[in-house]
Amino acid sequence: MLMVAILPLPALFHLILRWVVSFEAIYFSYFAYSKAKIGWMIAFAIMAFFYNPLVPIIVTGSSWLMVCVLAALVTLLSIRFVQ
Repeated sequence: MLMVAILPLPALFHLILRWVVSFEAIYFSYFAYSKAKIGWMIAFAIMAFFYNPLVPIIVTGSSWLMVCVLAALVTLLSIRFVQ
């Protein structure tokens, strides 16, 4: 879902994406904290900061592409390393 965000899609999709990713990031940040994986907790907290739907951080162009790719990478890597 995060990699689809780099496509030119309607604004509603990006709003829903912000909500889903921010809740996911907050949940996994807490989960990483409970497993004493502080580095992963910080990574997910930063992701929640960038995808916050209530006070959106406006990032455009190649910077947003980098945020999407890094968020997808963190999410995929966490599957293996946060257990």
